[in-house]
Amino acid sequence: MDLRRWLEKELLRLAAQGEATAIGWLALVAARSEKELFPRSLALLRRFLQDDPFRYHRNAGALAVARWLADRCKLALPEDFERRYEQLLEEAFGLVALRSACVLLDAAQIYLIAHAVPESLKPSFLALLRQERQGRPYRRIIFAEALRLHEPSAERPDFELDRLDTQDLIAYGWQHALEGRFNQTLLERTLLASGHYYPLSKKGPVLHPFLQALLLETLLRYERHLALQDKSRVRSLDANSRAI
Repeated sequence: MDLRRWLEKELLRLAAQGEATAIGWLALVAARSEKELFPRSLALLRRFLQDDPFRYHRNAGALAVARWLADRCKLALPEDFERRYEQLLEEAFGLVALRSACVLLDAAQIYLIAHAVPESLKPSFLALLRQERQGRPYRRIIFAEALRLHEPSAERPDFELDRLDTQDLIAYGWQHALEGRFNQTLLERTLLASGHYYPLSKKGPVLHPFLQALLLETLLRYERHLALQDKSRVRSLDANSRAI
């Protein structure tokens, strides 16, 4: 089994177990980059929404993706969704000062939440994103990309590859993929570093679901990039043959 398919299988497994972060990221990545995976991810998201999803702050990311998808496909939201979702985020803002146990400071959650921010909270949310673009490289990348969903001209951070660890490399490769740039050296280093986590059946460290999702989307976009290059090459050859 290749890495991409293993990542899909692992995220589906975690989502089927009710892991909210996996559910949210899987649905987002599938909606943007893998249409064949989307029906299964949407079914898991629907099941998640049926089980009182507002109980925990850690569900905020998956709830945000559900809100984002509701405008794009036939996804029914729970009754009183808007009020309860906004209330959950307001409670989360109350925890920011504690600097711990707050989903709004969690790199695994913030990019998902950025897809569905209530208008009343948007000024505070954007201020938080600008302030929190600090710390580890992967965290700076995620918060910058969350901000760019609202401010496309916001600056993307840049790094020297030799200073990045596995988490950072995965996030940096994902950032490049979102831009449509595919650095072969970066991709090779990312895959080499990620080899310590694959497959999960071997005893060893576990890659966080959100990092699995970043790596999966990077690979999906890279495959699409290669496919488009092949099509372009074929069209070029065909045009040349007709010209002869």
